[in-house]
Amino acid sequence: MLNMYQIHITRNEVRFFLNGHISDNEANKFLQEFKRNVLSKVSSQKGWFLLIDFKNLKSLRPFLKEVISDILALSKAQNVTAVIHFLHKVTLSVQIKRLAKEVGILNKIYTVTNEQEAQKILDNYRPIMKKKTLKPKKRIEPIKPIKKPVEKKPTFSRRPPPTSYQIMPIKNGIFITFMGQMSVLEAKRFVRDFRASMPISRKWYVVADSRRVKVQSQKVSKILQEATDLAKESGRRFSVQIVKSATARLQLHRVAREKGQEDLFFVVNNEQDAEKIVQEQKAKFGIR
Repeated sequence: MLNMYQIHITRNEVRFFLNGHISDNEANKFLQEFKRNVLSKVSSQKGWFLLIDFKNLKSLRPFLKEVISDILALSKAQNVTAVIHFLHKVTLSVQIKRLAKEVGILNKIYTVTNEQEAQKILDNYRPIMKKKTLKPKKRIEPIKPIKKPVEKKPTFSRRPPPTSYQIMPIKNGIFITFMGQMSVLEAKRFVRDFRASMPISRKWYVVADSRRVKVQSQKVSKILQEATDLAKESGRRFSVQIVKSATARLQLHRVAREKGQEDLFFVVNNEQDAEKIVQEQKAKFGIR
């Protein structure tokens, strides 16, 4: 019988697997075991890694989401070096990234598809961790003459992240989240970011979550159409759009029908239906 959850602990790695349909009671047991067995061992470590594997998980229930959020928050408090998440389902990966963002640990999250990619990330971090543990030799510093403060030249910071969209590259595809209303400048930036995120593969797909988007201006819609045309010319096989209202669903169906893309453009109202269509279309087009 397959255990609903498993926790494996090594010297500086903690890996947990979640399988099947996990009830709220089992999720709570999992959290208590994580607190009891894991935190006591990693608290003495200079650096450690958390690896999350949802290969056989059927769904992420609301209470299980809270449990994962607590685990990420606890890991952050225990100075986790990196969190490596194995990608098996697009929707689960997106939800994990959202939880990580809420607890302020998104910059430590890495998404991989196999053990080789995970090992590469671990190998990249270990030399850094060794340098941190070396004790510096004590030496007497010579007295330095007082220097006049040098006037610092103004520095130019990086541009702030967009507020109306997020683009997340996935294996042979792109996941986009639209939020609020987009300005003309952000629409142009979106087209540039979309082009940079397109997979090299000649067979790929797009999933877009538009449940929080507002009505866009005609000028913005025209600019966004450039990304759609670019995707069509660059090997995109199908698109899945997640919307909130039935009206938006009908409008998108009408647009797809007018452009002759009704068989390649799917509109749903939840992540479960989106995942089902993605799996069906990936099998149809031979996308791995």
